[in-house]
Amino acid sequence: MSPIEYNKRLSFGTFSTTTNPNTGGPVQAFVPKFTVWGQIRRRTMAYNYSVIANGLTDTQDVVIRHNKAVNDSLIMVMDNERYEIKNVSPDETQGFNKQDILTVQKVNKTGK
Repeated sequence: MSPIEYNKRLSFGTFSTTTNPNTGGPVQAFVPKFTVWGQIRRRTMAYNYSVIANGLTDTQDVVIRHNKAVNDSLIMVMDNERYEIKNVSPDETQGFNKQDILTVQKVNKTGK
């Protein structure tokens, strides 16, 4: 995949407890740490069978430029939807155009 094909803006961060200015109660808010460009990776049928066997049927793969700061303790936001990072497959090879593959799963919000 060419870096020119990266068409999704991805924010990575954590949740933090803040105070709701209207009620004074605690609220969980997403706090972005950094953003990168990425793209959704299309899966082959053989890879889909592997994903099903591992119980990750409701996930998708996202490709980003290699970034050591990305790990599975972060939350990813893409298209205003939150995703948990289930797996990071880092590219530790030599070279300039290194790409990491993230397996992510959409976070279901309460009440949805």
